[in-house]
Amino acid sequence: MDPESEITAGGEGQGREVAEFVDNLKARLKEVERGSEWTRQCEDLLKKINSSLDPNVAYGQELLDIAGGSDLLEVVVQYAGISEGCEANINTLIANMAASCDPREMFTIFFEVINIYTKPRTLHLCIPLLHGLSIVFPRIRRRQVEFFKEAIPGLLEVGRAALEVKGATGENDSDDEVSESRAQQIPHYRVPDNIPSKLVEKLVNLGKTMREVYTGDDNQRLSDILVLYILRLLSLASCSTSAIEGGVPEIVMEVMNLLSSSNLFVKEILTTRKLEEILDRYSDEDEDQILRTRFEATVGAALAVYWYIFNKDSSTVTLVFDFLKSQVENSGRQGVSYVINMASILLVPLGWNQDVSFQQKGVTLLTSILEVLKTISNTSHTVQPDDSSIYIMPALKRIQDLVVHTANTKLRREAYALLIKTIKQTLPAPERFQALFDIITNCDHPSLVSLLLNCVKDEVVSAWPPVVDLPIQRGSDGLSTSASAETFTEGMTLSPFVNSQVLQFIQCVLRTRDGDLAELPRNIDAVVSALNLYRFLLIRESSGNTNYTQVLGHDELVKGRTYWLLPIREQALSVRSVLERVDSETDSSADMMLAIDCLQSVLYRCLEIVEEVQRGLPN
Repeated sequence: MDPESEITAGGEGQGREVAEFVDNLKARLKEVERGSEWTRQCEDLLKKINSSLDPNVAYGQELLDIAGGSDLLEVVVQYAGISEGCEANINTLIANMAASCDPREMFTIFFEVINIYTKPRTLHLCIPLLHGLSIVFPRIRRRQVEFFKEAIPGLLEVGRAALEVKGATGENDSDDEVSESRAQQIPHYRVPDNIPSKLVEKLVNLGKTMREVYTGDDNQRLSDILVLYILRLLSLASCSTSAIEGGVPEIVMEVMNLLSSSNLFVKEILTTRKLEEILDRYSDEDEDQILRTRFEATVGAALAVYWYIFNKDSSTVTLVFDFLKSQVENSGRQGVSYVINMASILLVPLGWNQDVSFQQKGVTLLTSILEVLKTISNTSHTVQPDDSSIYIMPALKRIQDLVVHTANTKLRREAYALLIKTIKQTLPAPERFQALFDIITNCDHPSLVSLLLNCVKDEVVSAWPPVVDLPIQRGSDGLSTSASAETFTEGMTLSPFVNSQVLQFIQCVLRTRDGDLAELPRNIDAVVSALNLYRFLLIRESSGNTNYTQVLGHDELVKGRTYWLLPIREQALSVRSVLERVDSETDSSADMMLAIDCLQSVLYRCLEIVEEVQRGLPN
């Protein structure tokens, strides 16, 4: 018997009739022979089901209510890709169920089916389901906030899954191979193009719906949850579309407009105070969900500032920069730290977005902010100097991680330049010293340590007291003597880079926290840079008749020779001996031999200076 002839208005009851609908739909999907006739039969079947479940005909609403409680929705949505006619009929059925059945029940049913199809090969089936949700939400009149809050994790999970598909299949998710792989699981001939963009667009429309229709006594709580949803959605929207040269993608602009209509403006994002207040009010039984919300909302806030700044509208850019300057001038260095930490969140890799686009945006945003901060004269009056490095360290750690872990050479260079610029531009000398020391001490990457030690050397040069013409004095014996340079710096507050503290950089590289010698050849780059810094201080102090850093003091000379130089010399000789016994023709062996030569050259010069100074000291 033709399955379609079994669809009747009566039969053994309305429940049996809905069950037959589901059986007939499943039977069609199992058929092997598929062509134009099969497509027409599928369209006719869906039309008959729609006719029976029309809420405006006899028994239509009763059948529709029963259908809502069955697995009909789960099955019928699989027909979405067969033809435009099937898709139109499915949209009509979903719209009728969403508009006529109990909204709370349909809320649950829609999310159950969405959860089933939130998989890479079936994500396109979520598009009509999300449309159905946009009809259901306005019909929920009580406990709106609770339903909205409950919906957000599932909605965002759809967006994340869409971006994982985008990342796995490329920018344009429309090639035949991808379509065919989906068709192997669901018998569709048509898989829509640009699925990630379409899904994110549906999520944006849901945010608009919630903004427009939800009113009541609980507006503050709803507004908070909506803002957090929009900020998290901004991350998805920014990933789902390619950037426009010199402008903002349309879907991103829609989210930005939605954000503004929700009473969160760029001036409040820049200081993070409003966002922090919202996050502090947010509660959830799941601690992991709270942490995820906080992180993703902060990412969205940073992106909001990025898109504001890089909008085509120059007046908007000027407004953002002017507000940033005024806020930082009022809040001091603490305000600087707020803004930089907020922007640096873009440097953290996201699980559903492993490309470098966000990280590049973060570097660009931070660089732009630092350019603005350069024009501000006073940023130090609200935070005690000893505290400022603590505030900025999270951002510095994120930049450091990007330098170390990114595989993009250009991005690595830009990130390193940003790291140095952030340290130099946002911290006074004592905090710069502490920040560099903390990074170097806790960094397991010798090449980065080597670069940072060069930065320390530059700081020493920059902070070194000016050379003075020392006056000639007559001693009691009538002989001429010259005054010490330290005499003319007494009472001056010297930079920590020009006192004994700077020797800590050498100590922490040449010796581990446990006092062990730095391992060669693994740490050879860092060790060479530390010895270069040591040699520089020895030469600078001895040639200038000074001892600001105490490097020429008796105890420091003994320590340098016996605790640093001689042990490293023995270790270097041992490494050289091993290299000479292996195949020295390999590139790695040859490069290491050159590195050992460089190390020994610097080391022997240090020993020479130390021993020369020691000979000149009184017994």
